[in-house]
Amino acid sequence: MRGASERLHETWKSSELSADVEELLSNPGSTTMGPLLDRTHWIIELTNFHPVQKLEIQTLRQITLQSIEKRVKLHDVGQATGGELRVKLPFQTPHLLDMYFAYTHSWFPIVANHNILRTTYQYSAPSFQIERSTIGSGNHASLWPILSNTTSQISPSTEVNSTVLASFKDALQEAEEFYSIARSLIPHERGSFEIGHVHALSLLALVNIGFGDWTVAWFLCGQATSVSIDMVHQ
Repeated sequence: MRGASERLHETWKSSELSADVEELLSNPGSTTMGPLLDRTHWIIELTNFHPVQKLEIQTLRQITLQSIEKRVKLHDVGQATGGELRVKLPFQTPHLLDMYFAYTHSWFPIVANHNILRTTYQYSAPSFQIERSTIGSGNHASLWPILSNTTSQISPSTEVNSTVLASFKDALQEAEEFYSIARSLIPHERGSFEIGHVHALSLLALVNIGFGDWTVAWFLCGQATSVSIDMVHQ
């Protein structure tokens, strides 16, 4: 029997919105934006899914319930000023990425796994620094929401997960910090955007959906759409 992630992925790939996005990205000269914008109702309808599409994955259900009591206002997290960041990846990164590619990437393949893995290697240099204006910062901006999303959803369902959870002093606080780093790597409205920044905005929206903050998630989706359209017509 196919898993829920496969069914969700097939639903997305067969949607008109997915077809419009692929057509937009593959045809830079196209100016027919109406159909894409008119399909936003598809996203709203996604919230009325059948129980199978209410996400059988137990960890996501647990996070939805916990968000009532532990809702994190991620958009209130202090953002860095945009200067150089000297950050280190958490030692739990390999397990967090494994979880992401196993449970989230399968139905939301917004980034290529080899790009993310290649990005993590750069942090091994002691003098490594990154800022939002650095070429390639989009890949780094995509990495940190992945860590934030997985950290906030990790469940002690297995011995390995329990060990990883125990290694965090406060998993939700760590998720906030990872989120803040991602936001600091996304340019302001007059900055120079890369496709990685579009991926990052989409992943940040996913983090907010996990915490039930639909307003912020919707805003981030709109921002990602606007940036991608602008990039196509540059």
